[in-house]
Amino acid sequence: MELEMLKFATALISLSVLSATYADEIVISKKLENLKPYEQVHQLLWISDEVVPLRPDIHPSTATYNREAVIPPQCYTKTEGRHNPCYVCHQDKIPERENVMNDGGLQAEYSFSDVGLNNHWKNLFKNRSAQINDISNEEITAWVNQDNYSELPGRLKETGFSGWIPDLKNLQLGADAFDNDETTEPRTGKARWIPMTDKFGTPLTSVDPFLNAGSSRFGRDAADELGATPYGRPEDIEVGMLANGKEVLYFTATSEATVYSVQMNDRKRAKVRIFADEANTPKNLGFPATTGILNSPDNLAQDVFGNIYIIEDKPNSDEVGGDIWFARDVDGDGVAESIDHLLSIQVDEAEATGMISNPKNPAQFVVSVQHPETTDERDPALGKGGFGPDGFGDALWKFDIKNVVPPICKQGARYNRHSYNHEHHIQTCSELPHSH
Repeated sequence: MELEMLKFATALISLSVLSATYADEIVISKKLENLKPYEQVHQLLWISDEVVPLRPDIHPSTATYNREAVIPPQCYTKTEGRHNPCYVCHQDKIPERENVMNDGGLQAEYSFSDVGLNNHWKNLFKNRSAQINDISNEEITAWVNQDNYSELPGRLKETGFSGWIPDLKNLQLGADAFDNDETTEPRTGKARWIPMTDKFGTPLTSVDPFLNAGSSRFGRDAADELGATPYGRPEDIEVGMLANGKEVLYFTATSEATVYSVQMNDRKRAKVRIFADEANTPKNLGFPATTGILNSPDNLAQDVFGNIYIIEDKPNSDEVGGDIWFARDVDGDGVAESIDHLLSIQVDEAEATGMISNPKNPAQFVVSVQHPETTDERDPALGKGGFGPDGFGDALWKFDIKNVVPPICKQGARYNRHSYNHEHHIQTCSELPHSH
């Protein structure tokens, strides 16, 4: 046994970055020999900084002493009628709360397995108050602010690690980091459609792209498998017609603050353009400026003339509600010359969605205004979408803009009359002064 452990320790040191002597190897082998398997694992973690942890040559199951390690030690807190660590993980789903499991009821339950009913953690009960007191606030802040994950993928690849390697990109973006795969640059230009199924509807991928299961995105997995181009959190689409007679698909990429247009050239070929975005598309071109920001394009709407409207998901701040923009694409080429600030909901915490235009009266719109601050979804007695005594809950708004007077053009500019869909006209302001 001692010889075998010595051989193991020698191999261990050859893999690590430590510069140990032969005597050190013997000491380590003796230490490991007298430890339980899980204690050997702890010891190996202490003596090596390898990216792939070194392990004893034993079956993994024998190195595990806590079969319910998914239960954190905080769950075994003695509540004494006043301590509640459960709320950290288990909460009701309410707007702007990251936890969307809607499992607040688990705060009042102790629904563990038979094994999990007992606390099996063995490395917790050491008073470290003195060490903690020696750590300054500056040291804590510096440690929190450092990047401790970006180098991991490269280090894993260097070791020849054969398991899954995460990309770990843009984690400072929170949830959007997982919806925005390889979307730091616009993906525009010529494109082609990739089939995901055969003519009988059978998936061509190892995962079923049409399978939905909780938060799993099998359609995205299938697209990745086929090498499709990713976009940042596509939320909504509209299909229209360009001036060249080709069909066009518009879609929002919310985490990119961008709306794309995809011109259908034929059944297989397409052309992708940026229809409107915060970075490059002018706002209220030729009219008085707006302080609005296109930072969360969520839904799209289309009127009978083919005009596209962009509905935002509570942009700018939580206190202004949602903005709605009119995308001005006068020449119908799939690129908006301007996005014009049509409407601000101006209801705290509210989000506009599901806007439609009346085809018989194009100046008339209906829009859904959901989860305003006055909606009291936290009261179970009111139910989802209920509202408290001091305010209204979700609502449908109807508005008509036929009698709205357009803003005056900036000094020196003049109105231009543009034909739209060969039958209707709109008026815009020219940026150039009228020549005399």
